[in-house]
Amino acid sequence: MTHAIPFACAAIVLLWWWPRPGARPTPPELFDYWTDVRSIRFLTTNATSAQSLTTSRNALREASGRETLHDLNVEKRLDVVSTLESESGFPVAIALSQLHFEADTREILQRMWNEKAAVAYTSSNALIGISVILLALTSGTGSVWWIVSETAGRIVGCTAFVLIVAARWSLRRAREASQRIHESVPKIHVGKNISALLVGLAVLMISPNAVGMSAAIISSITTVEVMRALPSSRVQTAETVFASQRGWLVALLQSGISAGHDWLGTLSMIHPLLDSDLADQLQVVMTRLQWGLPAHEAFDSALWQEVAHIAKLVQEVGVRSEDALDSVRMEINNKYRSQLVTQLERVAARAVVPVSLLQLPAFILLAIVPVVATQFSSLLTIFQSTGVGLA
Repeated sequence: MTHAIPFACAAIVLLWWWPRPGARPTPPELFDYWTDVRSIRFLTTNATSAQSLTTSRNALREASGRETLHDLNVEKRLDVVSTLESESGFPVAIALSQLHFEADTREILQRMWNEKAAVAYTSSNALIGISVILLALTSGTGSVWWIVSETAGRIVGCTAFVLIVAARWSLRRAREASQRIHESVPKIHVGKNISALLVGLAVLMISPNAVGMSAAIISSITTVEVMRALPSSRVQTAETVFASQRGWLVALLQSGISAGHDWLGTLSMIHPLLDSDLADQLQVVMTRLQWGLPAHEAFDSALWQEVAHIAKLVQEVGVRSEDALDSVRMEINNKYRSQLVTQLERVAARAVVPVSLLQLPAFILLAIVPVVATQFSSLLTIFQSTGVGLA
């Protein structure tokens, strides 16, 4: 039984290694009243009492005892809103409403994940627990000693541990992917030459001979040509980021129009406060407006098609642009939330796959292979001793 102690300790570590969506050691909703949703609601309430956003944020820090919100991305956006309010007279209620919607969406996704992926987590924990229990029950047969002392046993134990860690890691990544709202553009991109080199080395490691060298060269050249034919990954990622943040950008645009600024003036005030990739997307629209194109032609792109339609209605029909932009923002938000919920359900439905493919083999390696190996070793010893006796 003493040999089962290390395995029991490892099982406890794995069971408590619960996947989390971020770097927070403990989810704030378990103990902290001031979640991001409540904090933004507090700021919205103070904004209606004619307090500036800066004053409201200072009051929030005193009430919550926190210098920043849990989501630093929301904190950065509040900095943007504060700057636009103080320097350009933008109203804050629209932007705060958008931030409240996004924070509420995050909480909804967290609750949905806990519900939808419960089967995967339960199966993972059950397989770990059953493996340790069976090891403890069969320790008298020498199974644990076989894992600890024999070379084959150590290989089996390490392989099972790696498989379990890989399964838990995949659950962690699945949870992060299912709840990701604000994407960030990666700063490092694997270039065509590096990708070709990695492919060539992989082929050469599989077949380290003259034929493998030729195959590696051909594979590297093919990789370069294929990646050259594909669109730039950075451009694709930037477009994805922009599409996911259209609701926020429309909220800023709506705030500027509500403050009495025109399209170009609003974009000129927003542009310096955005990340470089988002600013590049807006620069295209600003350049068209500076050339004298009407707003509906300047916004004429797949990413701005709703705003282009509103700008055309404003010019031809005379509808209030801020009211029309508000309906567009709600439509974008509802559509994006629906996409996130669909994505979460799809990821949660597949969450049990890594548990089945990785932890079931690990269960067999830990719970069955040691018993079979020790019994086979005992039978082999008996046969050898019998053969020696007969001889």
